[in-house]
Amino acid sequence: MTYYEDEILHELTIGQQYSEKQLRIFIGENSSVIVISKSCSQFNEYSKITHKVLNIIKGYEHKGDNEGTYHIPSKQFKIYIVE
Repeated sequence: MTYYEDEILHELTIGQQYSEKQLRIFIGENSSVIVISKSCSQFNEYSKITHKVLNIIKGYEHKGDNEGTYHIPSKQFKIYIVE
């Protein structure tokens, strides 16, 4: 999807509120970020709901899959926690 340059956020700020559309664009345009929501299973581009950034950390994403495989993290991510 194509967006205007001023719609694309490159950072989020702790304590700030962002619309679900802003969060969807942010995730899609920034490959080295992870957004974890405490209350929402998906961000709807047409929703009027906003989410507040609670915390930001840098770290490695350790995960597995349904086949019992451990995926070794190749890079550090910036992880945003939103409510």
